[in-house]
Parts: sequence; structure tokens; C-alpha cells
Amino acid sequence: MTEDKSISPSTLEHFASMARNDGSALVRLYLISGMLRLEPEQRWNVLEVLMQGTEDLDDPNIPLMLWYAFEPLIPMDTERALKMAEKAKTPMLLDYTVRRAGDINTGTSKTLLRDLKERLSKDASVKSDSIEIFIDSVLKE
Repeated sequence: MTEDKSISPSTLEHFASMARNDGSALVRLYLISGMLRLEPEQRWNVLEVLMQGTEDLDDPNIPLMLWYAFEPLIPMDTERALKMAEKAKTPMLLDYTVRRAGDINTGTSKTLLRDLKERLSKDASVKSDSIEIFIDSVLKE
């Protein structure tokens, strides 16, 4: 369905529903692969659902495939991407997103990283020392 690089909004909604409700790792892998074929602006909702899952944390492929599908979104809307990565259940996604946002190296991206660091430092439920140090290192580069 994604071979022609464009699908209808209703199909995207169906994909998001599949991501939310289907228990198969193979289905999730195919959904991510399909997202890679679509224009980045079409990927947001499906990837947001997939980033909330914990089933694939130990899978050797799915977390990286998720990153490859998500990475092009970061320069499009860095704020939205950082918020999604902050909520992601796969820890590497936040680390990689912070690094990519730092690579953008604009005043806006640096402000967004500082804001993220502040949010993380206020959230006692999240062990964020390492990511805060990582943000500091990205901002210094």
C-alpha cells in the first residue's frame, strides 16, 4: 500500500490502529517499513503510536527501524519530535533525538533542548541525570 509513496488519511488511521492494537512484531516491523516509504509528514501519528510500545525493546531490528523512520521528522518540527521522543518507551530514541536536534544547531533547537532538560529535571518519576548530562554535552558542541 505504501509503494507509491502516498496513502489516504483513512489508511493512515487504519495503520495507527494496527500499531495500537496488533500484537504481532512482524506487523509492527511492516508498519515501520511502510512509514519509511512515505513522505515524512505522513508518518507522525503512526510513529507516535509505535513509539509508545514496549514489546520490542529487546528486538534487534525494530527500535532501529523506528529511529530510521523517525529521524527525518526532527528537522521538520523539532519541538514535536522532542516531545514524542521524551514520551517514547524505547530509551535510545530520546538519546538519538537529542543528538539530532543538537546537530540542527540553531537558536531554536538549543532552546528546545534547554526546555527539555528543564522538564526532565522537574519530573521526579524519570531518571534523567544521564540525558541531562548528554543534553549539556550536545549544547556545548
